Amino acid sequence: MGKRALLISLLSFISCALCGAQESRHNILALRTNLLLPLLNAGLEIPISKHLSVSGDVYYPWIGYDKANANCVQAGLADIQFHWFLKPRAIRGHKGNTMTGPVISLGACSGLYDFERNMKGLQGEIAELYLDIGYAFYPSDHYRITLSIGAGVAQLPYRTYTVYSEGGRLIRDNSGVDLIKQWAGPVHASVMLQIPFSAGGGQRK
Repeated sequence: MGKRALLISLLSFISCALCGAQESRHNILALRTNLLLPLLNAGLEIPISKHLSVSGDVYYPWIGYDKANANCVQAGLADIQFHWFLKPRAIRGHKGNTMTGPVISLGACSGLYDFERNMKGLQGEIAELYLDIGYAFYPSDHYRITLSIGAGVAQLPYRTYTVYSEGGRLIRDNSGVDLIKQWAGPVHASVMLQIPFSAGGGQRK
């Protein structure tokens, strides 16, 4: 899946979710970002019911190659989560689901990555399915923080390569068969900053 396909999929998800949210004037949405990767991700969370919300995030730590084509850190990931709030409560100045308290989340992540150092690197894809536990709270009326950590399974098919001259092409090391790394354990963590808005577009104060 290419970077363009990931972005199109996430935009389609956000569009469908917004249409559902606008059916109820009591719903709010929240813009969000994971502070563990500042300025390198953005997302949206939308309530579905009193206990349930859905979110979509894009991670884009896409740092290009240097002039020698020797080092890079590149990734493009799309992450979708369904959140179940165990004890939702009303917050003064907000209507509907304010997305607070203990929360359990089911998430799926998919994307691409390319890591290179000193002209040797690897490229691959990632697919994850995980379960998060966390807690959401309002330090002020204007924003919310959600702390969470999750475990699950991940599959990472990849291939290694070498660059033999400065500015040269990436030459695959093996015979064309992808290597596959599988992992079960901790796969997700976030310190999520969320800014709530009404479904009509105005921020509540």
